[in-house]
Amino acid sequence: MQKDKREIKFRYRIKDTFTGKIEFRYLNLDEIGAGIVFSNIGLKHDVLSQDEYTGLHDKNGKDIYEGDIVIAKYRGSFRATVVYDRGSFKLDCNRDIQNRPYIRLEDWCQKDAKTVEVIGNVHENQELLKELK
Repeated sequence: MQKDKREIKFRYRIKDTFTGKIEFRYLNLDEIGAGIVFSNIGLKHDVLSQDEYTGLHDKNGKDIYEGDIVIAKYRGSFRATVVYDRGSFKLDCNRDIQNRPYIRLEDWCQKDAKTVEVIGNVHENQELLKELK
């Protein structure tokens, strides 16, 4: 019996070098393989970031990507960033929660999907990171 596989897709933050316009593109492996990477953005572009989809959703049904900033609830609320570490996606709390600096995101979301909410990402919302330190 085969387990359900998570969808593999990426969030790219790209900049058109001619216009300076920055935008996000969301692509799955089929689209990347077919060469549909950066159509309609101009001939020259810079990839500013590439974040992998975790296969999980927040309490509002929004896809969670590596690099997202979330609010999680555990004995109150705290902010954390989503990171990939040692083979799994985790919440980097920048402090010890349950005596661990990292918490597996999958465990957190499956325990109670209503406890995690995406509020931004590390590329666009640097001001949200200040509260993590």
